Amino acid sequence: RALEITGESMTVEELFREVDKDSSFYRRSSGGVTVSGGELTMQSEFVLAKACLPHLRAQGGGRMLFTSSVTGNHVAVPGNAHYAASKSGLNGFIRAAAIEFAGEGITVNGVEPGLILTPALDSLATEEQQQGLAQFIPMKRLGQPEDIAHAMLYLASAEAGYVTGQTIVVDGGALLPENGAMMLAE
Repeated sequence: RALEITGESMTVEELFREVDKDSSFYRRSSGGVTVSGGELTMQSEFVLAKACLPHLRAQGGGRMLFTSSVTGNHVAVPGNAHYAASKSGLNGFIRAAAIEFAGEGITVNGVEPGLILTPALDSLATEEQQQGLAQFIPMKRLGQPEDIAHAMLYLASAEAGYVTGQTIVVDGGALLPENGAMMLAE
């Protein structure tokens, strides 16, 4: 089980209170924290990691999971430099935190979603535009929120106990072609 905190419009104090609400949560061996970016800056990841550390240390380890993005780490979108920079920074944080906390049994990983059918994508593209985007993805579909959840569940599992400092790209293979237009030639 993971504690998900979106943190949108929360103060630092509210984030700490949210993490501290159920201290018994951290006593479970699979306990961890998932952070979803929204309009958050890098500060939220630092604050949440700091708030969770005492709980994870007290239970002898655990998982920190972060939602990053392919944007900034692999691709860019005009007008979204701030978002790209924050997600690139988040991946650096994931790697650095993984090194710092590995000796305490705490793994730190993330998922980099591609185009996922969410309200955010709905606000950026019409259904017709979304269908057009899917044609550039090798799997010929946009991702579902469950696709991200499955990657997070793996990273939170005992099976991923030796995985740290990593991000999993979940994009239906969209980053694979040298040029997305090549997918239209099929």
